[in-house]
Amino acid sequence: MRVYLCRHGEAVAQAPTDAERPLTERGRLEVMALWQRLREEGVTVDRLIASPYRRAQQTALCIARAYGGMDQEACGYLVPEAAPEQFLDWLIEQPPC
Repeated sequence: MRVYLCRHGEAVAQAPTDAERPLTERGRLEVMALWQRLREEGVTVDRLIASPYRRAQQTALCIARAYGGMDQEACGYLVPEAAPEQFLDWLIEQPPC
């Protein structure tokens, strides 16, 4: 299994809550350009998992579009207050693709 970690694209500075901050247009364009280039270089993605935060979901949507569309999943262990070990434990429990 190969795991790629991707930080969300540029997000607006202010929103009612941190979880609701959306990507900027620049953030969307940069994410699309990066993942289109990675796809062209042969990077494959079998499963797309992202934080439930709005900007992370929008980033995952950009990645999905770069690959011609694919499902994306939200994982509550990919939030600032979660311990990294929680995500790793969850990841280990996942069935192979």
